[in-house]
Amino acid sequence: MDPSQRQSILDQARKTVPEVSPQQAKSEQDAGSVAIFLDVREAHELRKGYVPGAVRIVLDEIPDAGDPASRFADEALTAHKDDRIIVYCASGVRSMIAGYHLQQLGYSDVASMAGGIQGWQMAGNPTER
Repeated sequence: MDPSQRQSILDQARKTVPEVSPQQAKSEQDAGSVAIFLDVREAHELRKGYVPGAVRIVLDEIPDAGDPASRFADEALTAHKDDRIIVYCASGVRSMIAGYHLQQLGYSDVASMAGGIQGWQMAGNPTER
């Protein structure tokens, strides 16, 4: 995806993908209302920690992994098309784009975590490595 396409998608995403704070995401997790925390960062970024139990699918793979009709579909994601999914990245930009892609695929309850894993950790929430 070239930079102008990425910016265009990001602009659209900001209009349609809701954001939740790390505190709200943790509250939803504690209440059992989040089916998946979806980490869209690259493998080398995981050293910084991740939300316990998160599913990781890099951003560029989301359109195929999230499409049940694709041969690259990821059942850990596609099984939750109508459930609460909170997407996160390092700071909140890639998660917004991933959320938009998921909405375009018909996912009905997707949110981006504002501040990404950095915000999650700054709020004192637990991470795994």
